[in-house]
Amino acid sequence: MRPKKTNSIDNSFLYKHCIKEWWPALEANLEILHYKKGAIIFSEGSPVTGIYFMLSGVAKVHKHWDENKELIIRFAHNQDILGHRGLSTISAQYPITATALSPVTLCYTSLEFFEATFKVNKDFAYHFMMFLADELQSSEIRMRNLAHMTVRARLANALLALEKSLEKTKKVL
Repeated sequence: MRPKKTNSIDNSFLYKHCIKEWWPALEANLEILHYKKGAIIFSEGSPVTGIYFMLSGVAKVHKHWDENKELIIRFAHNQDILGHRGLSTISAQYPITATALSPVTLCYTSLEFFEATFKVNKDFAYHFMMFLADELQSSEIRMRNLAHMTVRARLANALLALEKSLEKTKKVL
């Protein structure tokens, strides 16, 4: 499906960081996908097919811990990227699951087109790399906190992080 040019697409991560000469290629190769609340966008262990760019809504990125437990990695909303954790030379499977917490609209690109976009658009490549660096730094801080904080401090930290995330979510919704 050829995406229609709307403000949310014009302001998306892809359009903001790709050169204007690349926009016709984006229009020809992107898909706009809509998910209802509770729908699974992709599942842990499924083959990596592409990358998703959030246009609207809120999604939960999580990993199954046990049969009845899950680890919430983050909440994704406007301008966030999903599926990037599946980019690897080691495995071709998504290591996490993404679930829509509200109606979600995403811009999807296949891996092949994503790689071409990355090679042609140095500004896009730079901002994508910064997104990955921020994610890595956040993950390292969370791991450090899990290892060094008391249970009470971890709970307080988790509640503060959730509050901060919900404030961002309110602005998106």
